[in-house]
Amino acid sequence: MIFKKYKFVLKQLALLIVFYTATRLLFLLFNYSYFENSKTLISSFLYGIRFDLVVICWLNGLLFITALLPFKFTEHKIFTRIYQFLFISINAFALLFNCIDIGYFEFIQKRSTYDLFQTLGGENDGMQLLPQYIADYWYALLIWLAVILSLIYFNFYKKTESFSLTTNSKIIQLISVFFGFLPLMGLGARGGWQYRPIDMITATNYAEGKNVSLVLNSPFCIMKSANRSLLQPVMYFSPAELTKLYTTFHFNRDSVAFQQKNVVFIIMESFGSEYTSLANDNESLTPFLDSLSKKSTLFTHAYANGKTSIKGIPAIVAGIPTLFDGSFTYSAYNANSFESIGSLLKKKGYSTSFYHGGNNGTMGFDIFSKAAGFDNYFGRNEHPNSEDYDGHWGIFDEPFFQFFKTQLDKEKKPFATCFFSLSSHHPYTLPKQYKGKFIGNSLAIGASIQYADYALAKFFESAKKANWFNNTIFVITADHTSISKNERYQTDAGIYSIPLLIYNPTQLKGKIIEKTVQQIDIVPSILENLHYDLPYFAFGNAINDNNLGYSISFNGQYYQLITDKFCLQFDGEKTIAVFDMVNEEFNNNLVNNISINYKAEEKLLKAIIQTYNHTLIDNKMTAK
Repeated sequence: MIFKKYKFVLKQLALLIVFYTATRLLFLLFNYSYFENSKTLISSFLYGIRFDLVVICWLNGLLFITALLPFKFTEHKIFTRIYQFLFISINAFALLFNCIDIGYFEFIQKRSTYDLFQTLGGENDGMQLLPQYIADYWYALLIWLAVILSLIYFNFYKKTESFSLTTNSKIIQLISVFFGFLPLMGLGARGGWQYRPIDMITATNYAEGKNVSLVLNSPFCIMKSANRSLLQPVMYFSPAELTKLYTTFHFNRDSVAFQQKNVVFIIMESFGSEYTSLANDNESLTPFLDSLSKKSTLFTHAYANGKTSIKGIPAIVAGIPTLFDGSFTYSAYNANSFESIGSLLKKKGYSTSFYHGGNNGTMGFDIFSKAAGFDNYFGRNEHPNSEDYDGHWGIFDEPFFQFFKTQLDKEKKPFATCFFSLSSHHPYTLPKQYKGKFIGNSLAIGASIQYADYALAKFFESAKKANWFNNTIFVITADHTSISKNERYQTDAGIYSIPLLIYNPTQLKGKIIEKTVQQIDIVPSILENLHYDLPYFAFGNAINDNNLGYSISFNGQYYQLITDKFCLQFDGEKTIAVFDMVNEEFNNNLVNNISINYKAEEKLLKAIIQTYNHTLIDNKMTAK
């Protein structure tokens, strides 16, 4: 019969929908605390099929069409075996990413996008850690193996049907394939009849916030983000309107002379606010950082501009957020001219350096630091004692902090330097002598956070004896947040909440600033603190009473702007969600509430996006 082959293909199509739905269900079950307040769980599964079909049609369309062709070779046993092998291999590989995100989601709070391959590839860091990830998330591997075995069972241990057709039937079959099935595959691959193929932001029509990840699937997000390093120019405002809303040109015009103080940036790996005294309903894991904050200018509402280190470092030291998929470091714009705290202070005679105890080349930090104007890079290779290697990632924090202090003693003054810790990175390895001393909490990261805080304390204990210490401004913050057990830090804003403090040893008492701030505000704030008297480019603003406090990010699906009042989400064309930040209420979308006026925030967000895209595209990231 003509329809025997169609029956076979439709069965395989249905089988794949079942597998995608099953992995979506497991994704929900293993990450249920992030979605339990959703009122749209069932509909997320139903709408998710649309996104699943896009991937299925893209990856299997050619196979299906070939199987339907009424030619003799498609009836041969060898073709059948090749078809089965390709069907299993292609779909097992695609479903692997759904299985990976069952565990990986707790780190990034979104579906994986193409930048996952930068983590696994690039400088081989991810491949080094892969055995440890497999050990920690063994259940994801078992789920994937079960998927493979199920695909094999349904394709090898069923009797193969005969597809013999008459000549007339073959002609009808050929016509039906090219004028019926082929267009349907094309329709499925683009996700429907709409003007443009569906994209990741399309999922925001069916869910809000993190629930968007439940509608999407991981291979879809990877496919859609693969070529997203190229930004598109947008024109929300005329040039005259734009300059009134937002500017990247900065020039401190006060009459105070430039202060030649040393500047030390300390970036603590994965130090979310949840682990500190800022989380009043949690037991703090950072006693030293908490004590130092009482002597510092403490920003209680500070947010990261991204969810990975490769996005956090450019934001902190160069004021560059990543408002597209991937990362600035590996994007088409990484050859742009740009400035950082290092290059800007070099103009004032500073020596500059960047320290990270990881394997040299880790995430391209050595290349980035050089491009950012830091004179010297110090990694694992420069550390004098190989016995301090943690076996996975790099040098343990305590010895590398002490190495850092020793090097600063030799540094030409004044200096501007950046130190990025690593021991609180997965797999959270502790030195043998400290196992049992740091007990952490119920989170896997807990003990390593305590150890990193201890290492930070030992650094300050040594540094305060140095002759350069009192003439130094210290900035201590985090690159991004990590795994969480506190609901407050699982919200759309909370997943970006980080500690930020500026410590000046000559400051007599601490100060608390409660306005919303972000990583890209750090460089302008330090330059203002030093009374820097040259013009410079910055996406952020100096943190003072005159500027509106806000934070911006992009999660691969929508832009997000956080202010003291609202958390606003924008898909590039329209605002899709508005949440109350005063009461931290994320279960009630106020976008259609006519009593809520968020137009000023929406204008600001559009102005930032327009400026950002044009600036990177036109390579205008320096002050003219």
